[in-house]
Amino acid sequence: MDVYAPLVNSKKPRPTVVLCFGGGFYWGDKNNYPIETICNRLAQMGFVAVSIDYRTRWKTNQSEIDKGGKTLYRAVLDLNSALSYIENQINNDNPYSMDGSKLFIGGNSSGAITCLNYHFVNANSSNIFSSYKDEIGACKKSNIEPIGIINMCGAMSDTNLITKRTPILSIHGDEDNIVPYQSAVVDFKVPLITTFPKVKLEGSFLINQRTKNIGASSYLYTYKHQRHSPFDKMLEPKIYQPNMDVAINLIRNFLYNQMKSTESIDMGSNLHVNHTSECSIETAGNEWYFYPVDKTIKKIYLKVEDATGKKILRRKIRKKLKKFNYQPKLKSGDYTLKVGYGTFQKTVKVGVN
Repeated sequence: MDVYAPLVNSKKPRPTVVLCFGGGFYWGDKNNYPIETICNRLAQMGFVAVSIDYRTRWKTNQSEIDKGGKTLYRAVLDLNSALSYIENQINNDNPYSMDGSKLFIGGNSSGAITCLNYHFVNANSSNIFSSYKDEIGACKKSNIEPIGIINMCGAMSDTNLITKRTPILSIHGDEDNIVPYQSAVVDFKVPLITTFPKVKLEGSFLINQRTKNIGASSYLYTYKHQRHSPFDKMLEPKIYQPNMDVAINLIRNFLYNQMKSTESIDMGSNLHVNHTSECSIETAGNEWYFYPVDKTIKKIYLKVEDATGKKILRRKIRKKLKKFNYQPKLKSGDYTLKVGYGTFQKTVKVGVN
């Protein structure tokens, strides 16, 4: 797993969000574009965000039910392992100040399917997973109980499995061509690579209905006339940015509402606040840190002006790992720092000792 946390240490535990990548249970890892982008922004908002890996792929010489069921069950076990590890961290030195009482799980596409099944299906009872326990292993669940689920383009085999009154945020395109918005048998293949298991799924529209019917809090945002994961840069390179901004704002509103017991905000408020094109800047004397939300940004441009407006420094900084870092060689004084990449530009005042 990768943990995204604010740089400033906190003695007070932080709300924590554990997210699972999408990729049809065939591709992907914890560095998946939508999940890493959301984790970056949540950490900048003060949350601890965790992106986990889980096992993918299936053997082709199985029934459609086993191809789908075994693959999903392995992913559920891996999510449980991640939560058990987090529980252990919290109960010991808790290095990232994670709050187990304010923990959320979620994901995109297959990641959302994994989270929904982990939370609502008792893997050790008679159900879709029970026949796999002897072969793959039983699921000894973590004691951490999520207080909310983020479902981005996910589904379940049967929404009647939803019996816990856990709040759910669902985000889905109503013309999804891979995971059904309502109900359908998955019939998707990639020529010369693989054919996905043909299983019946019930998507976010029916998940929202079922959750409300049992008296739980549920909110469904529909991307009108949009296909699968319209916030994914790989799938929708021309429209992903505003859709990702909407997704981040919805997640922010949802998390806020679950943590506030006496006041709430409208889930549809401030949906068009920019995030993907933004960069957070932290300066501490001669150490400057830059955190672009969009993980695909690989370089940024810096300009520094002195108190008179004279340009005295211009640099191009290339990204290493998750952030940019720069140590300026400047005389002591006050300066204006201008940061830019793509269409983004921000100006901040900085002091150098």
